[in-house]
Amino acid sequence: MIGAGQTAEVPIPLNLGGSDLSESVATALRGHPHLLIQTNVDDVDHEEAPAQARSLLAQTGARWVIVTTGAFGAVAVSRSEQLSVPAFPVAVRHTHSAGAAFSGGLLYGLRAG
Repeated sequence: MIGAGQTAEVPIPLNLGGSDLSESVATALRGHPHLLIQTNVDDVDHEEAPAQARSLLAQTGARWVIVTTGAFGAVAVSRSEQLSVPAFPVAVRHTHSAGAAFSGGLLYGLRAG
């Protein structure tokens, strides 16, 4: 699947959902020019988000790595930029699929420019 995406030169969005990136997947993704990685850290670990993003960037050469940090917002890192966006207050009823909802909004925003 990854190879087909690279051959077709299409963007590959990868949501790790807070899981570690395996070496085999990192190797398969390395150098893909349109790779976008998203993951998350728990709120208590929000200060680690930039370092985690830089580590994933170094492992894969992704175009962007985005790390969501719950109530603390999100951090996005590329080879030349680091952006931080604060979360806005919401009444949280359930966090199930929050990462998928973020991914959907992110991809919509990227597609819409």
